[in-house]
Amino acid sequence: MINFLNALMTYHFEEHEQKILRLVRTQDEADAFREGLALISQALYRSEAGMADRIIKERFSPRMGEEVAALVDAASREGGPQAVKESLDAFARTLDEMQSLKIEVAFIPREAAIDALHEWVITHLGNRIILDVDVDRSLQAGVRMMYRGRYLEVSLAQMVSRVIEEERERILQEVNHKT
Repeated sequence: MINFLNALMTYHFEEHEQKILRLVRTQDEADAFREGLALISQALYRSEAGMADRIIKERFSPRMGEEVAALVDAASREGGPQAVKESLDAFARTLDEMQSLKIEVAFIPREAAIDALHEWVITHLGNRIILDVDVDRSLQAGVRMMYRGRYLEVSLAQMVSRVIEEERERILQEVNHKT
């Protein structure tokens, strides 16, 4: 019977884990999520009714809160507060184990830009990667990315320089021909 309950809890955890991982896109969101999980864990053993529900409502976005509430409810039904705490702790460990894709951009990205980047990451690198987004105004219409020790910088200035270098002879001929 215990093995069945463990298997059932694992299934519910993995089901909710996949949905939640798609919603935690950035390092800032992961940090806020961890804080919310810690608050829920602390509230489990308080006698105040509805404390976990209030934390979920106040600390998480509606979509995220819905998934966290479903995870808490499933774990609670299957094993009470201890099962909820174990599920939340397991989720916090999952977040800690996720890799980071550091992205530096010249502007503060809007939600749509973060969504697009995150979808690209999920498609090409998997869903266990968190975007660590920083703003560096010196990039001038470019981006720097660091992942697993690899570094890539792409900027408009670099592209223009590369085109000028590749087309240098032709450009010089055109300029000299017109003068």
